Amino acid sequence: MAPSPGTPVGGERPSRRAAPAAGGGVPMEVDGPPSAAGGPDVAMPAAGPGRLFCPVSGCPCGDAARCAGWTSETTLRRHVDLHLTGHLAGDVPAAWLQARHRTRCSVGGTGVATRFGVHPTCRPEARAAAPGGEARAPALPAGEALPSFEAIQAGQTPTLRHVPHSARPAWAQLLTRSLAAVATYNDERSWAELLMLPQTVLCAPARGGRRHQKALAAFTLERIQRWQEGERAALWAARPKPRKRSQTGPSQEERQEFATSLAREGFDKKACAALLSQGLCPTTPETVSALQALHPVGPNPSGPAMADLPVAPTLDVELVVRALRSFPVDTAPGPSGLRVQHLRECLQSGVGDGLLDQLTAVVNLLAQGRACPAVMPLLAGAGLIALPKPSGGVRPIAIGEILRRLTGKCLMQVVRAEARDYFWPAQLGVAVPAGAEAAVHTVRAWLARHTAAVNKVIVKLDFRNAFNLVNRDAVLQEARLRFPALARWATWCYGEPSRLQYGPATLQSCVGVQQGDPLGPLLFAAAVHRLALDLKAGPLDLSMFYLDDGLLAGDIGPVANALHHIQQRAAELGLHLNLQKSEVVAVGAIPDGTFPGPLPAALCATPDGASRVVRDFEFLGAPVGSDAFLDGHTSRRVESATALLDALGALADPQVALRLLRSSAGFCRMAYSMRCSPPTAQQTAFAGLDSLVHRCFSSFTGLHLTDEQWQQATRGLRHAGLGLRSVHSHAPAAFLASLGGFAHKCQELDPNYPTDLGTSPEACGAVAAFNAQLPQAAHVTLSAALGKRQADLSHLLDAAGWEAQLASSSAMAKAGLLSEAEPGGRAFLTALPAGRTRMEPAHFVSEVRARLGVPHASHDAWCPRCDAVLDRHSVHASMCVAGGERNQRHNSLRDLVHGWAEKAGLQPERERAGLLLPQSPDDASSARRRPADLYLPSFHGRPTAFDFAVTAPQRLDVLVEAGRGGGSAASAYADVKRRHLDTAKVCEQHGVAFVPLVVETSGAWAPEASKILHQLSRAVTLRHGGFGPPLGGPTLLEEASVLVRCWRARATLRRRAELEAMASLGLEGKEVENLFRRFDPDKSGFLDKEEFFAYAAKGTSDLHALLKRGLAAADENEDTILKAFEAWDVNQDGRICKDELERVLVMLNPAFTKKDLTKLMKAMDENEDGEIDYEEFTTWICNSHGPRKK
Repeated sequence: MAPSPGTPVGGERPSRRAAPAAGGGVPMEVDGPPSAAGGPDVAMPAAGPGRLFCPVSGCPCGDAARCAGWTSETTLRRHVDLHLTGHLAGDVPAAWLQARHRTRCSVGGTGVATRFGVHPTCRPEARAAAPGGEARAPALPAGEALPSFEAIQAGQTPTLRHVPHSARPAWAQLLTRSLAAVATYNDERSWAELLMLPQTVLCAPARGGRRHQKALAAFTLERIQRWQEGERAALWAARPKPRKRSQTGPSQEERQEFATSLAREGFDKKACAALLSQGLCPTTPETVSALQALHPVGPNPSGPAMADLPVAPTLDVELVVRALRSFPVDTAPGPSGLRVQHLRECLQSGVGDGLLDQLTAVVNLLAQGRACPAVMPLLAGAGLIALPKPSGGVRPIAIGEILRRLTGKCLMQVVRAEARDYFWPAQLGVAVPAGAEAAVHTVRAWLARHTAAVNKVIVKLDFRNAFNLVNRDAVLQEARLRFPALARWATWCYGEPSRLQYGPATLQSCVGVQQGDPLGPLLFAAAVHRLALDLKAGPLDLSMFYLDDGLLAGDIGPVANALHHIQQRAAELGLHLNLQKSEVVAVGAIPDGTFPGPLPAALCATPDGASRVVRDFEFLGAPVGSDAFLDGHTSRRVESATALLDALGALADPQVALRLLRSSAGFCRMAYSMRCSPPTAQQTAFAGLDSLVHRCFSSFTGLHLTDEQWQQATRGLRHAGLGLRSVHSHAPAAFLASLGGFAHKCQELDPNYPTDLGTSPEACGAVAAFNAQLPQAAHVTLSAALGKRQADLSHLLDAAGWEAQLASSSAMAKAGLLSEAEPGGRAFLTALPAGRTRMEPAHFVSEVRARLGVPHASHDAWCPRCDAVLDRHSVHASMCVAGGERNQRHNSLRDLVHGWAEKAGLQPERERAGLLLPQSPDDASSARRRPADLYLPSFHGRPTAFDFAVTAPQRLDVLVEAGRGGGSAASAYADVKRRHLDTAKVCEQHGVAFVPLVVETSGAWAPEASKILHQLSRAVTLRHGGFGPPLGGPTLLEEASVLVRCWRARATLRRRAELEAMASLGLEGKEVENLFRRFDPDKSGFLDKEEFFAYAAKGTSDLHALLKRGLAAADENEDTILKAFEAWDVNQDGRICKDELERVLVMLNPAFTKKDLTKLMKAMDENEDGEIDYEEFTTWICNSHGPRKK
């Protein structure tokens, strides 16, 4: 017979284990503090520790003698709900509910948290019953006044760039609830809680850094818990206050440290900007006044009511996800502190679907213009920062809220195709990819056709502070007329003034559109588009706008008339044509005396009468004119890049420096100039930049490469390079790709644009420069080059250099190059320099040296660890059987994959025993075999044994095979592993799949192993949310590549350091081997501290004898000792201090401790003055009877 409702069942009885202490909960029960069941003034029956009982008077379940009770309030609430809904008799004490911040649902009667008021299952019914169809949130409880929207915007509390991993599930749940409350209630309270949430919960503690990561997670979790318990106002008041910004600007060390930290998080552009940062404008009344002048006050726009505007289309979850992915990872937060990473990281915590649903609901609420009007000044506002202009004045940067930008991005996706059709070809700045390049090519071609003209002119238009001054009435009118999907959202954002927060000062944004708004460019273009269409329909040869930059070209008369028309229409739009910054360009053979003519005098001359007419000019950032002008313009850009390259060269971490140099400081800074301007006129400037990049690379790595090695470094990663592309070499490819790729757009902009570019001297010169770098058989025609993408043309250049290097390389060098070109071989260069993919500077430089074939020494030497030759490139170090690195590398690799397999939920097991059963009664070897370094109970539907191995492509037995392709050495060794002792066959007989996972010393995996690593990475990604990289970090291939290469670097550097240490004692070659044999009696190949002190206790007679046999005369012995003393005496002050002695010990064996150092110092320091002079050093070295006893 089933128990009656509310009766405790057997599963709720306490276990036989010791009961928890009073106040403690039971581990299997969650959610609900294990406090006493009674509230204030409620009599509770006596109970055993940790048990709770019904608070309703007279209920049988409130009697401890008759009822087993409950283990937590979560399970008790189910019983209390039966009383609240009337299924059981008795009233629940109000004090009990109030003490737990709970109330009775106004619809269904069940218990619910006070801040919700209505149970989630009852909200549809509540919305239907409420006036206007909306359910209202309960009133604020007494004493729980939340901060105002003005206070939230002015809070300026720095928020964490990333949510701690352990706090992400709780943060995701909290954010989902806050978004759900906004989507449901849409009132001031719900919006205030959502907007104050990041500053309140994700604020940074007073102490941060890597040493305090665990404390950071605990700090965040504690604040999340307090928020859930209702302490909103207290948390807001107790949040850390922002530190006062220095007015003097950061020091060089601070800039370098900040830039390095940004690069470790993948914020490459911000890292480069931080290196050059000279600080912001000081927060002074003068700066506030300058900002206010750029944001003038104006009347509110007029228009129809929100209810009369067209309804925006419903935005689906997939569209919101695409928009969320489109944000750069270094996107700055708005005044509330909510970052795009805070949203993305929620999607990896297992509750992504619920959060996306609620986020989509909020975005739709905003897109429909139905959001609470009180929140508009904050949500449609922005935070301001002021940057100093080089020419004086301030440049405001507005940073809007993430929710506002996310909504704008979603709506922009909806209208993108419609906007492109509407604006093109009069407006090139909206929905036209790379429209600036098409405009520059069109203008240059027009100039080339009119070199003999006598009445042609070009006028560049410049509007003063256009985005901040455009009339909002015009903006909203055009949005309603041309883009009805944007009407409500645009009206909600710009229908009334919003607030701009600059430090403690608040400015009003009353006119114009915000440049940080994703819809800002479209709305501005819509306001001026009728003017652009009027000009396009006129008698001008060319008329085009790129947002607020315009250009007119044609005969002087029509151009002058167009200028007059612009001045009239611009005033109606709230714009002002700045004639002092606009430019007039004389075309062809037109005489200078023609000006001003019908053109405005202020456009053609300065106030003192000097001519302002030019023949060379800059358009949309690209130079247009003579070759000398192009070369000078590009040279100035190269000079501006010098400061960044010098700053990168001074960075202490070469892994960070190389990443920034490749991604943001070299080739990419000239990409626009290469694509828009003919390369032949810029070759000198481009060669200068290449030289600066080479110098920068040498500065942070200490490597000074030959021409051949630098040519390899400038190739792409797929061709064993470093990705430091040469601007000089690839400029022709960039120009040809841009010229051919935008030819059809240029013809739409100018109907007279030449359809055949074969006669263009610029195109012919570019293809000639391109073919000059290729062998004759690989030359391309002009038409073929114009039809290719830049990446394809650059690939031809890389492939030519690659084939030439392979043809001239030795068999061993060729095997290494092919291995380096594999995905695993280049993964250490693409990995983020953080966490497990961060490399020590010495290790990274050593691996760059190995990749480029830079020798470690000028000649071969004896390996100090084994009886073999250490070649000058240190290839032997990666294969050396002594020293212990091979076993440690193998185990580290196994453990790495084991950790990823665990994250994927595959239940891996290391070194499983008993996998193979005996095949006969006398078979004792099978049971001892362990073919599985890593065992998976099921992989591809079968039990699988992974066997790890590392091999080198330079091994003589696979050298020929390795020269045929990358990864061939790994594949060959995988076959050896299968055949060895018939391991694969025996495992197959036992129903186990045997899979060798073989990697080369460069990090290149065999194809089968590489595929498995990719599958493991994919499994982890899907298990943790499937949004972005697994766990927001590197892939398994990157981590494995860094691990393998770090072990190779350790082996190399260790042997080189040992050789240097022995060389400082005058020992070389076989002498080193003989000395180590005396030091190393157990022949382990490793000098431990016991062996060292055992040798030292005998004195150094063996060493003395060895020196004596190796030298011809006593004076040479003295010279050797003197050289040794000078090598130990780092600062050359004639005395060896304790720090210098410690350095020598670490060189001999990094395992030496401070205690060992003290022991040796005592043995050598006879006069006990804390330092060792030359006499004491000589006595210790040459005394065959051991150190003197005190």
